[in-house]
Amino acid sequence: MRLTIVELMLSETSKKPFCYFFLSEISRIKMFAQKKCTLPPGKHKIIILDEADSMTSGAQQALRRTMEIYSKTTRFALACNNSEKIIEPIQSRCAVLRFSKLSDVQVLARITEVIKRKNTDFSS
Repeated sequence: MRLTIVELMLSETSKKPFCYFFLSEISRIKMFAQKKCTLPPGKHKIIILDEADSMTSGAQQALRRTMEIYSKTTRFALACNNSEKIIEPIQSRCAVLRFSKLSDVQVLARITEVIKRKNTDFSS
């Protein structure tokens, strides 16, 4: 099932000129959305865009169009730090989920749990 999910870290590419970003990342998203694959009924391809708020307005417009075209077969998950930087036409097509920052105690508890589960030795 891994072939039906693609994840992009957009902050790493947004520092490049817009033209490069547009041609490489948006075309990669579009190519993945176009890809034919057989999925069980009710299942979709998933595109995860991390730090989507780093995309330029033009790149977001191109993404919006791709989202419209492939909405029957593909689901998009956008993660961002500042949702106000996402253009309204994309926001209106999304279910917004807001998360609060985890406390240091919560982070430490989770890290400790993972270390125990992985049976890994950790020393400071």
